[in-house]
Amino acid sequence: MNDDGPTTVKALLELAKSKRSSDREVLFGNITDLFLTGDARLTDRERALMASILQKLISDIEMDLRRTLAARLAADPEAPAELISILANDEIEIAQPILLRSKVLQDPELIRIVKYRGCEHRLAIALRSPLSAEVSGAILETGDEDVIESLLQNQDAELSRRAMEYLVAESERVDRFQEPLLKRHDLPPELAIRMYWWISAALRQYMVRTYKMSEISVDTLIAEATASLTRALPTEAQSSDRITASLIDQLSQKSELTPLLLIKFLRSGRISAFILGLSHLANLDGQMVRQIVFEAGGESLAITCKAGGWNRTDFAEAYMLSRKFQGTPQMSPAALNEIMKFFDDVTEASARSILHFWRRDPRFARAIDEVGDVSPESA
Repeated sequence: MNDDGPTTVKALLELAKSKRSSDREVLFGNITDLFLTGDARLTDRERALMASILQKLISDIEMDLRRTLAARLAADPEAPAELISILANDEIEIAQPILLRSKVLQDPELIRIVKYRGCEHRLAIALRSPLSAEVSGAILETGDEDVIESLLQNQDAELSRRAMEYLVAESERVDRFQEPLLKRHDLPPELAIRMYWWISAALRQYMVRTYKMSEISVDTLIAEATASLTRALPTEAQSSDRITASLIDQLSQKSELTPLLLIKFLRSGRISAFILGLSHLANLDGQMVRQIVFEAGGESLAITCKAGGWNRTDFAEAYMLSRKFQGTPQMSPAALNEIMKFFDDVTEASARSILHFWRRDPRFARAIDEVGDVSPESA
């Protein structure tokens, strides 16, 4: 400390003994200036003493002075933790810069403020950058929708997988969660797909009721829109089968994707190519087609092929070859006759009608059952 230091500190300590509010305000202003700008003149002991005096003075100081102090301390990484804590729990006009920017505040203190302070303090914390998953979780536990919406809009707020699953489920009920959730860079693809399906179900119900559209025409529009969205999302299945999928797309564009070609895939043991090709021809989800192909009875495969205009010879060969991948290469004549009779009895029109309902992904079908009345605003 320079020569003026002891005299200044001594004078401030003498001033601290005064009970007059005017003297306390002068003291507060001088200590603030000395504390924040006098690193080179204050020893560690004197710095601690100044911080202690400030803490004792804060409750007696006008709001404007406390606001000024908070604004200056918010950017100080060396500010005393006790003083920062006091300011963070003050009125929101004072606490806001501390809650938004102070690096001195640690997660335990932030979580305490979330639990015991009001909405305005929580909103400020929700906008901090960065924000840990623990603090985000504490905000979610409050159930405060205004604060949660702000949290979702903060791309620097970390959200755990469990928190994401909860928010996706809640977004079915709380419309304003939907857009910020879908815009988050850390939303897992499978959770995004889950949102697309039930949002589609709600939209479907609204369109049918409001515009008197047929369910088939609405489902076709929604299926096309949802498929384009889900195809844009990277999943493990898309990654592992991307080469085969690219080949199937090229064959389709050249009009070379035919039942005979799919049978060739089966003959050469390329079951994945067969499934992807059949999925493309039938306009069905790939996972659903996989279930159809490996279904024990074969009725679903018969319906899919009949809807696609397959002749009975091609279906019979595809059916028998697909059984080999189930580990049942030998088939009794009675079993073959039974499935062929089923294929013959199903009309192409009825098979296409059945496929229409299958195109509603099982998640979509469940969502349709679960969605209640939908307002124009929510749809």
